[in-house]
Amino acid sequence: IHTTSLDTRLDVAAAPAELQQEAQSCNAMLERLDDGYQRLQQFSADLAHDIRTPIGSLMGHGQVALRQPRSNEEY
Repeated sequence: IHTTSLDTRLDVAAAPAELQQEAQSCNAMLERLDDGYQRLQQFSADLAHDIRTPIGSLMGHGQVALRQPRSNEEY
């Protein structure tokens, strides 16, 4: 089990009878962890996109504004 492969699960059928309930609980926990990790990755990607777009726009407007000569009063 690793952050790059949270889809690995315990083989409940291969576990001894007294550990099958614990193996199922562990698999359910891993499912929730995997879901949370996937949501976090998607949130990070969405946030990066949402921040890049306005910053790129601001940089573009700034570059256009700096191309034109201005007096000190205009600044």
